[in-house]
Amino acid sequence: MKSRTLRIFVAGAALLIVVLGYLLWSQKSVAPEPPTTPAPVTTPTNNAPAHSSPTASTPATPPPVIPHKPDLPPGQNKEDSMSKVLNVLNEQPINFYGKVIDQYNNPVSGVTVIGTAAHSRKFMEETFDSHTTTSDANGLFHFEGLSGMGLGINLKKDGYEYSSNTNSFNYSAVYTDKERHHPDANAPVIFKMWKQQGPQNLTPLGLSAYVPCDGSVVSFDLVTGRRAPSGGDVTVSFTRNPVKLQGANRYDWKLVVNVANGGVVAMNDQYPNEAPADGYQSQIVIDMPKDATPWLSQVTRNYYLKIRGQDYGRINFYVTTGFDEPPMAGLGIKGYMNPTGSRNLEAALPPGKGK
Repeated sequence: MKSRTLRIFVAGAALLIVVLGYLLWSQKSVAPEPPTTPAPVTTPTNNAPAHSSPTASTPATPPPVIPHKPDLPPGQNKEDSMSKVLNVLNEQPINFYGKVIDQYNNPVSGVTVIGTAAHSRKFMEETFDSHTTTSDANGLFHFEGLSGMGLGINLKKDGYEYSSNTNSFNYSAVYTDKERHHPDANAPVIFKMWKQQGPQNLTPLGLSAYVPCDGSVVSFDLVTGRRAPSGGDVTVSFTRNPVKLQGANRYDWKLVVNVANGGVVAMNDQYPNEAPADGYQSQIVIDMPKDATPWLSQVTRNYYLKIRGQDYGRINFYVTTGFDEPPMAGLGIKGYMNPTGSRNLEAALPPGKGK
């Protein structure tokens, strides 16, 4: 949502510049020309033909990015002029071609596809028109003959989950050619949905604790979120130089997390609903010397997790290292685990909630 708001703001700012440029140019182009003094007439002598010297002319400055200057009827005000420009810039033809697949790359038919066309009628004011279609047996769908400044796509089907950060497509002339979407029926945009395997009663995992800066090893139980005298799910050690920061902007620090009888895998999937079967590393090491580029005092990462030899889960992990009174680091882990030994991480929703 923040990304979409930023794109709208940037497009609006660019549009304002274009409109103002157009209005200034339009006013300049209709201003009356100053009277000119007729050139003296010279009578040629000796019956020689008269010659005239060409006069250099300065071409009119074209509008900044507007495709053409619309003809404005006499008496049209600036609001009418702006509406005219908005129509040129934002009422662009929209055709769109897409294909829906699942996590196994199989086509998904019968998906309800909602295409929302955005229109900018006035500066920083948008209206939206929704259009609906359905994916065919090959997962294909299309929208044709629409218009607007952009198109948003949303997918719905029972038994499937849809999530995406790239479901908005620009068509307006406000954007550069590279930023605009160029539809191609032979190369449809691919949308991936997750075919649900069945919701699970996952066990919450959580930890919020402080660890000392001297490298002491501390053990934690991730289910209870408490320190464990021994046999915890993770052990943590943290070192910082200097231990006492005394206003230092940068410092050396290192965090080591060991996962007992299991490990972690970096989680970057669009749908983190199934833990991988293998590839787990038993240790997380974050080494941050003060001359590192970039240097960070806080780090956040997402992992698939395997603990206790058979239980799979997913966690959000963060550390913040700048506490000075007393010297320490803050460590947090939040996530879920499937206690049945299944790699299925589809969480069962609370009563009254639905997809």
